Amino acid sequence: MRHLAGAVILASALLPASQLDAQQAVSGVFHQRVAAKAVTPNSTFTVTFPVTAVGSTSIQDCYYNCFITGGGNCNYSGTITLVKQVAAPFRVANLRKATYGDCGGTATTLPVTLQAGEWLLQDFVFSPTSAGTFQDTYTYNVTPTGSATDTSIWQLVGSTPAVTPTVRFGAVPPTIRPGQSATLSWTTSGATSVVIDNGVGAQPASGSVTVTPAVTTTYTLTAMNGSASTTAQATVTVLSTPILVISAVPQPILQLQNTGGGTTTYTVSNTGGAPTSVTVSQSGNFFSQSPTQFTIAPGASQVVTVTANALASGVFDGAAILSATGIQGQLQVPLKVFSAAPPAGAVSARPNANRVDLSGQIGASPTGSISFTNSGNATLTGFLRADVPWLIPQSGLLTIPAGTTSTFTFTVDRNKRTDDFGSAAGSLSLVFLSGSSPKNALDATPPPSISTVTVVDTVPPTVTTAAPPPLAAGEIALFVPGAGHVTGSVGTFISDVSVLNPPGNALINDIRVYYSAIGGAAGSQKSTSLPSVGNTSVALADVVKNVFGNDGQVGSLQIRSASADKLQISTNIFNVSNPAGTYGTAIPTFRSDRAVAPGARLVLTGIRQDSGAHTNFFIQETAGVGVTVQTEFLSASGGTLGTRSDTVGPFGLSQINNAAPSGTVAAILTNSGSTGGFLAYATPVDNLSGDNWSIVDWSRQYGYVGSDAMVLPVAGVLQGANNTFFRTDLAITNTGSTSVSGTLR
Repeated sequence: MRHLAGAVILASALLPASQLDAQQAVSGVFHQRVAAKAVTPNSTFTVTFPVTAVGSTSIQDCYYNCFITGGGNCNYSGTITLVKQVAAPFRVANLRKATYGDCGGTATTLPVTLQAGEWLLQDFVFSPTSAGTFQDTYTYNVTPTGSATDTSIWQLVGSTPAVTPTVRFGAVPPTIRPGQSATLSWTTSGATSVVIDNGVGAQPASGSVTVTPAVTTTYTLTAMNGSASTTAQATVTVLSTPILVISAVPQPILQLQNTGGGTTTYTVSNTGGAPTSVTVSQSGNFFSQSPTQFTIAPGASQVVTVTANALASGVFDGAAILSATGIQGQLQVPLKVFSAAPPAGAVSARPNANRVDLSGQIGASPTGSISFTNSGNATLTGFLRADVPWLIPQSGLLTIPAGTTSTFTFTVDRNKRTDDFGSAAGSLSLVFLSGSSPKNALDATPPPSISTVTVVDTVPPTVTTAAPPPLAAGEIALFVPGAGHVTGSVGTFISDVSVLNPPGNALINDIRVYYSAIGGAAGSQKSTSLPSVGNTSVALADVVKNVFGNDGQVGSLQIRSASADKLQISTNIFNVSNPAGTYGTAIPTFRSDRAVAPGARLVLTGIRQDSGAHTNFFIQETAGVGVTVQTEFLSASGGTLGTRSDTVGPFGLSQINNAAPSGTVAAILTNSGSTGGFLAYATPVDNLSGDNWSIVDWSRQYGYVGSDAMVLPVAGVLQGANNTFFRTDLAITNTGSTSVSGTLR
């Protein structure tokens, strides 16, 4: 007996009886109009799909099986039994039984018995979800009535078009001096081979290599996949001329009147690729400098010391003037000397606020003010100095009478900022004489002769009213829950956020940030876009107020980008109410692909709920459909102290303040619903100082399993400045149902 497999049309199914035994099984395709061919029993019939794009579907239909005798057309009976089904990306659709010659029919399942004049039809479907070449077999037994059984096979073959590779390629550092090296780093997707020109050659699909070009060189990386290819370039600039910069600016000199000898220094550096000889001159005769001539090699620096002459009371302004071979023009370094009488008694200067924020558009020059209180018994005399060029303090000698508060002004010149977007920080310091020392250089003046206030200037992006759209399949959203500008029980809290695109990544130009306030009405969400972010960071200080214009609110930020998994987000929440300084903690950044699914849970360890501290909880919904979270509070012995249930709306944030029962040390949060996802963290707060810190489920945050070894990179006990003390506390929770042991080194 022979089993025929081939591609036949109705007319060609009539084969000479001499070619066939009395009872046969026949396979083929009815409508393709190609000739049949006889094959030996237990053979394979190949079905080849056209090249099919990922995400689309190709169908090969009206393939048939039937039985014949004496060379007839499906004129005999028999049974067909399934042996092996196909797997994705293939499937067999519309398995049906029909009258010979008809591609319609009725649905059926295997095994099936065919009568004379009937055939079994299959449509073969190819739906690739990833790139590549695929092959599978659909196997069945065919048994003509009264005859032996043969095994026949449909072999399905399909492929996708050659995928165009994607490439990220960069050089670090991008600028070097002769003899230095740079590292070329790259990652590719969909590439089978990678080649870099300029002598680097063939490389793995992802990796890095060190290069030492003698001159500025642009490297081209070509990633290939069959006939498809993608190129990317990275340039390493090799400096060949000297570049003179002032790497450390001089601080103003404050000294007693009629007493000379006050000093300060500035540092001259050659960041270029060739040596240069420097000559130092000056504008003003109230100071001297040393040295006045020197040569600086590439990458080297020279410190110049400035010494003030004996001067009457007043403010003296001048400049150091630097000329260098191989460099056009001159560098001018402003110099300032304050000469004043000593205070008649004790003086002090305590700022009323440790940080001042301004916000506005580039090109403007807004003014601000800072205030200091002198709690001493004598008049304070000093001056304001800035550590960045865009901060312009009130000039001249300033005084604060004993027991009073004085306010001084400053101007922000945004044209002098090195960027035109985001936040920049500087400081204003009130420098004053507080003792009988005859002279004090600013950079050597001990506390309390300097009192400093941080000034943060923000150029915000354009903000619109828009809610975050639903997440697409496979899309990752980043969440920063708990950002805000709000006054709490222990002070005013603000949030600063920084978005980093790490070196080696391609430019990212689709970053969008959404802000949703807790309890905000529908349609109240706000949105903004960030400019293209290269291998650098964008800072947004007091983001809720300075960018989104909201005060007295806490909410969550949601960051969207096709490259969200490449971004690094750093967010801090600060308590700015203490004049002694700004302090706070980091807010965790959550990834939607690590969220707690229905029925799953996370564990927060290290809860503080006692007479000295309380804990706040933040629950972030991550799927955009809402979630119900059951929380179980645990004691140190593992017993349940209480439970609660919270419902959080789509992409919403729930803040639960001071809700844990006394004695709680850990909490288990479970997704008790059938939809949605969530992530959560907790912030214990010291009731006396207002100090707070964040607690997350590290296994969720960093994607590890409980059996992995954990490394704590910073741990210790340390006495800090201003009578502060630092320590490391460790909390460990057994999340299982049996006792466990571990090793702490």
